[in-house]
Amino acid sequence: FFKNYDFQMNDHYNVAIVTPLVHYCMGGLKIDTSAHVIGKDDKPIRGLYAAGEVMGGVHGNNRLGGNSLLDCVAYGRISGKDLINNFYPSAQRVPLKDLATGRTEPRKPSIVVGGGLAGFSAANTILERGGEVILIDKSAFCGGNSSKATSGINGSCTKTQKRLGVKDSNEQFEFDCMKGGSKNPQLIKTMVEASGPSV
Repeated sequence: FFKNYDFQMNDHYNVAIVTPLVHYCMGGLKIDTSAHVIGKDDKPIRGLYAAGEVMGGVHGNNRLGGNSLLDCVAYGRISGKDLINNFYPSAQRVPLKDLATGRTEPRKPSIVVGGGLAGFSAANTILERGGEVILIDKSAFCGGNSSKATSGINGSCTKTQKRLGVKDSNEQFEFDCMKGGSKNPQLIKTMVEASGPSV
């Protein structure tokens, strides 16, 4: 926690560049724009997806600047959508009331490892689109490190922005995200485009 201390305008200050989305990253799995894990042969591994703290390099190449809450939500949802399209092509969207009462069509379940924001986003997307999920987490509670976050999730062209008349663009958000550190432009573009509907 931070305390406010007396300060003088002629004190010495350090300046840091702050860009949207910077959070913590513990992983380093390389992904493509569909959240497929990229193997040693630089090809996607069929059926293996990554989102959240297990992936790296989306918008930063250092340990503390490689991932964010938005990465978790956007790539969690992207991975869920891709999984449904590839493994359950005939699945239909399921109304939330049917999900709540367990009235869904039985299917071969997908396994999501990790009950943080990324895992929940992937699992919810799979369920909403008619899939079945087994969610595995090492903790007694779900939420992961994301449950400790105290900030909001940045996004562009969100429903709230539109409702409030806030003018925004994916291009401006993409530009802002590309400012600091080393980033993968394709992954940033995909994340930014998914941010509005995901947040």
